[in-house]
Amino acid sequence: MTADRTEVLPQGWRVTPVGHQVHLLGDFPSRIILTKDGTRLLVLTSGFHHQGVAIISTDPAAVASSSNFGKAYGDMTLDKDSARLFVTAGGVVNAPTFLGTLFQQKEELSSTDFDAAILRGTVVQSRLSLQPPIRISGLAPKDQYITGVAIGHDGSLFVVNINNDEVYRLLPPTYTVGARATSGYGPYRAALSSDGSVLAVTNWGDESVTLFRAASLTPLATVRTGSHPNDLAFGPDGRLFVANAGSNSVSIIEGRQLTETIKTSIHALDPVGSTPDAVAVDPAGKRLYVANADNNDIAVVDIAHRGASEVEGFIPTGWYPSALAVSPNGKTLYVGIAKGLRSRANVPVLGAAPRRVLDPRNPFDFVADTLTGYVSIVDVPNEQTLRRWTQDVIHNFPTPNLSGDRAAHAEQVRKEVFPKIRHVLYIIRENRTYDQVLGDLGKGNGDATLTLFGKQVTPNAHRMANTWVLFDNLFVNGEVSENGHQWSDAAYATDFTSQAWLQSYSGRPEPKLPKANWALTSDCVLPPVDICGTTARVTG
Repeated sequence: MTADRTEVLPQGWRVTPVGHQVHLLGDFPSRIILTKDGTRLLVLTSGFHHQGVAIISTDPAAVASSSNFGKAYGDMTLDKDSARLFVTAGGVVNAPTFLGTLFQQKEELSSTDFDAAILRGTVVQSRLSLQPPIRISGLAPKDQYITGVAIGHDGSLFVVNINNDEVYRLLPPTYTVGARATSGYGPYRAALSSDGSVLAVTNWGDESVTLFRAASLTPLATVRTGSHPNDLAFGPDGRLFVANAGSNSVSIIEGRQLTETIKTSIHALDPVGSTPDAVAVDPAGKRLYVANADNNDIAVVDIAHRGASEVEGFIPTGWYPSALAVSPNGKTLYVGIAKGLRSRANVPVLGAAPRRVLDPRNPFDFVADTLTGYVSIVDVPNEQTLRRWTQDVIHNFPTPNLSGDRAAHAEQVRKEVFPKIRHVLYIIRENRTYDQVLGDLGKGNGDATLTLFGKQVTPNAHRMANTWVLFDNLFVNGEVSENGHQWSDAAYATDFTSQAWLQSYSGRPEPKLPKANWALTSDCVLPPVDICGTTARVTG
């Protein structure tokens, strides 16, 4: 933490979250819903631990209750009376494996329905009473991974299954299948138009949204969007707003056509990496709020004039904003924070003699245990405050120091060295820090006291480091191997991976892997590279 209480994240980004912070038992809030009277928030956490629903009173802001379902992936919906809650349950959990992980986390479950498609409960004041879950007839467990849900005016549930690219309409009161249809590849979230006649589904693995006639699930149109369309919301005027995580943008759809694309990054030409993953429209339909997860901010967009939407500014948040909601009067913004307000080490403070082996008497946290969910309650800013907050967001970006001699050296390298490079051999030593392997090298920014696999263990690595280039200050944003490899290879981990690894590393299943490695990439495309004489194109 700096003197001005700015938190510095491990990869050099800074966070200066505004508003009042409410701590959650779980991490990675994926949906926030306000009750009809605006007095309570329902927050779904879908991260590494405590997947379930917290109920937060809004005045004063505090967690009133929390229910741990064991598994609850991505989405939930509340009926018009704010009495019945429906929560997507992701995939089918292997109970023995998961319960072993849960035992280590010392968590207690409110539910043990590990094969349910939809979990449900009734909301009474600030308590959630669980009801029997919903299972989809004819859906085999291996084909089940429920990620999106919406409720119709008649109480019908519209359910999205990413594992088989299907959408279902479940009819109350027994929730039997009334209609089913195929969406695009990797359907993720669903939203109903205000009159309930049109169902929109984002196709996470395609670059599209599929529109259905809600009553029959008859396809109406497939509309092209940006990469990784995830969250979506209808405005009061019928416009549909779609967050494109892999394109730094929001698509606006009117009727059956794309009418506008809004860049939500700080600058329109910024490379992929802002990762917009949540949207919310204010009740008046004049403002759109967009969570830029990897920029740790909320873009505030003026949407009052059709065809001329404009980003007004940015609101600084905690680490990886992942869910949004707006109060009924439009004056308060609720922001779900996926990873926390700061980072911390996951090992104890080392003494004078660093441990060479793990000491069971002094255990360490698994890195995912350091992730902490929050809800930030933020007053919607006026023009002056928004201008100041925007400057804070810009200041929080890591800025390479390439002034003076360093800038001149970088330019010299670009002109004199790069043209001579013909082949690049890229070696990744997984789960090892620089100091653990090369701290004893005697050059670079190393610490020999932290070396575990020195020259006697890794003679080849030391020989290569002494013969060729040495990278001693190269940082990766990934917490674990699954997203760390993406950061290492492409300098970006997709929103899919950022959510998926939390499931598998906690003993839960991930959504089905894409049909091809190209399916869940971003717009980031690197130049062709020569690999052993064969030209290949690498995508991020």
